[in-house]
Amino acid sequence: MEDNISKKKIWSKYLKYLKRFLLYFFGALFALILTAVILAYIFEDKVKNFVVDELNKKLNSEISVKEIDLSLIKKFPYASLTFTDVVAKDANNSNLKGDLLKAQNVYLQFSIWDLFDQNYRIKKIELSNATLNLVVYKDNTDNFHILKETGDTTNTSFKFDIQKFVFKNVHLSYKDFNSNQDYSIVANDALLKGKFSSDNYTLNINGNFLINHINSNEIKLFNNKKADLNFELDVNNKNSSYVIKEGDFNIGDLVFLASGRLTYSETQKDLDIKIVGKDLKLKSFVEEMPGVFKKYLKNYENKGEFSFDATIKGGIGENELPMITANFAISGAEIIEKKNDIKLENVSFKGYYTNGTEKKLSSNVLNITDFSAKLNSGSISGEIKIKDFSAPEISVELKSNLNLAEFQRFAKIDTLKSLSGDMKIDLSFKSKLNNFSHFTSDDFLKSSTSGKLVLNNVAFTIKNDEREYKSINGIFQFSNNDVIIDNMNANIGSNDINLKGYFRNVLSYFFLPNQKLMIDADFKSNNINMDELLSKKESAKDTVYNFKFSKNIDFKLNITINKFTFNKFSASRITGKIKLQNQKMIADPILLYAMGGKASLVGIIDNTSPNLIKTICDADIDGVDISKMFYQFNNFGQDYLQDKNIKGILTTDIQFKSNWNGALECDKKSIYTQANLQIEQGELINFKPLSGLSKFLKVSDLNDVKFSTLKNKIQIKNSVIIFPEMEIKSSAINIKASGTHGFDNEMDYHLKLLLSDVLARKAKKAKKETEDFGIIEDDGLGKTTLYITIYGNTSNPQFKYDAKGAKNKIILDLVKEKQTLKKILKEEFKIFKKDSTENKSNIKKEKDKKHNVIWNEDEK
Repeated sequence: MEDNISKKKIWSKYLKYLKRFLLYFFGALFALILTAVILAYIFEDKVKNFVVDELNKKLNSEISVKEIDLSLIKKFPYASLTFTDVVAKDANNSNLKGDLLKAQNVYLQFSIWDLFDQNYRIKKIELSNATLNLVVYKDNTDNFHILKETGDTTNTSFKFDIQKFVFKNVHLSYKDFNSNQDYSIVANDALLKGKFSSDNYTLNINGNFLINHINSNEIKLFNNKKADLNFELDVNNKNSSYVIKEGDFNIGDLVFLASGRLTYSETQKDLDIKIVGKDLKLKSFVEEMPGVFKKYLKNYENKGEFSFDATIKGGIGENELPMITANFAISGAEIIEKKNDIKLENVSFKGYYTNGTEKKLSSNVLNITDFSAKLNSGSISGEIKIKDFSAPEISVELKSNLNLAEFQRFAKIDTLKSLSGDMKIDLSFKSKLNNFSHFTSDDFLKSSTSGKLVLNNVAFTIKNDEREYKSINGIFQFSNNDVIIDNMNANIGSNDINLKGYFRNVLSYFFLPNQKLMIDADFKSNNINMDELLSKKESAKDTVYNFKFSKNIDFKLNITINKFTFNKFSASRITGKIKLQNQKMIADPILLYAMGGKASLVGIIDNTSPNLIKTICDADIDGVDISKMFYQFNNFGQDYLQDKNIKGILTTDIQFKSNWNGALECDKKSIYTQANLQIEQGELINFKPLSGLSKFLKVSDLNDVKFSTLKNKIQIKNSVIIFPEMEIKSSAINIKASGTHGFDNEMDYHLKLLLSDVLARKAKKAKKETEDFGIIEDDGLGKTTLYITIYGNTSNPQFKYDAKGAKNKIILDLVKEKQTLKKILKEEFKIFKKDSTENKSNIKKEKDKKHNVIWNEDEK
């Protein structure tokens, strides 16, 4: 009980002392604050005016400030002159000045005691929420030389005795239009500490930064990267030298150590800096890579470590660059394709770079050596060496043995849907280029390439292409800019290809735009299906073609094709020579067997104009089944005379010219043809003009007309087929015919028939008339000729006696002897039992609804 009372007394005593202490403390604090406020009020105007006057004397820039306050509390124990909403214009002579500095707050800090002795020594400068824009223009002038070159230096009452620079949320922008440099960095919290006005002092630099971007010559080196900087330097202001005692900086997770020295005086400007990075994470390195490179690795995960050390040594004057030497290496790394989880393992190489003792592009050297990696069962190894970046000499050695299915899963070539097979390559390439950033065909022509590529059972499919490229096997020998194909086999859909020969200018063609690939080879195939090769897309109804010759491929081929199909056309045992040059294909000659016969042809296909294909052909055709020809050529685009209407064996020599578009649609107006043709064992079946003629003449056996031999010379021009007079000696009737037939199916046929043939056919076929009139016999007048015209459209042909053609014949033989003929037939041959004239009204004339028959007997 007594102990509790004693403890309470002690605790009460402590509380009493505590209250007194707090009272005195807060009283003193209040008095101090009050004193500071009073002093600031007393000295504010005087200090502001003095400092502003001194700054105007020393600064070469227009400065505007919204407000200036003196505070002894904000930056205690320093007195602080606070400038609010500061804008400093560019320090140049331009009429349109930009903003060099925009700051929410600028603090000039000095000792409180300076207020009393009126000698102001600025110890500390702090910027917060500011933007600093530094620019170097193309004429080498800049906007940031803010201090006047001359001024009044006699006043010792105001001096900069800086010991600290503080940057909080300061955005620094630097642009150099001469060297095409663009930097944007934010100092989140940075401190520069040292006795800057001393001849010798230690400078500490600490801070964390955000690198918005660092672009050099339009290459984004860094973008949105965090960086930390910690340096301790010995500074000698007399000779302007800086020695890095300790230094490290990190960009993201990459940490580098720095050491060395920098001298930057009027008489000496040089440096000797060493930067070392050890046990750096490959993953972190890839994450910090410039975007131009990083985009290719976005689908990959990286594991492993690499090392890096670089030395920068030499002068850094206006026309001088230091020598840079760098060594880097990766050992045992992995690169993993994320989606398929396939690894490129044991990735190792060594690298070396230097700009040389001359520090010029011509003395630059880059070597990547001892490169090796494994991709599941495959391997890759090689090296690349480049020297003289102004006119680079490149040397590449590459060896690989890869399964292409695994390679496609890893590399994801975006133009391919699938890839399989095996590839072996042993390649050596050396070249001297004219320009590092721009390859030319001369570079490849002067290059030295050797080695071998072996493909084994390779297959692939291409996006937006339904064809399958498979069974590709071949050996390719590299000889400088050319490739020698010892033997290559491939299948494209149902097509098979065998090639043996030379592919010239191959490297230029594949790696440079607008370069020509020139092929001189033997081409063999068991089957070529042009529908597959030319097809752009398939539909249920038809095939859409997209035919064009590449501007960049020329070839000379000796061809042997066992079977060739194109739409309905089919040919076999094709041999000959084909040449493609400047989008003109020349066939000279081509021999083929088709449609039951054979053909030999020479021709040109000219595709030099966009979406226009000009064809010229001279062909000899022997023994072709004309019905098959009509079928395989789709009845030549008409339905008037079709394959079902004609039979026979065709022999002809033909000259043909026409124009087509890329979809292989013919411009019928462009067709010009001359053909000397002969048709043997011919037959016309249900041919509309003969069917109509049959009804016109009232004979019924012209629906199937057989003839032994037909010869004529046909011409096609202006969309019209022109055939001179030809004689058709047929089983049904002998006809001489000539005329024209338009592609619009407008026709004008002129026929000559012997009246005796017509009457004989009537007598044989019309049994009722035979019973009535008896059998007609020729008395010599049967040589009378009928002239008949068939005209109009094939859908509604019209027939008439040809008044012009029969003017001399019909008028003399028929009109003058109209009555005599009937009398002779009646009296001499007893054909008519009754006078047909008398019973004329009883004879019915057959009329076909589809054919308009015109009896043209007006000339009497």
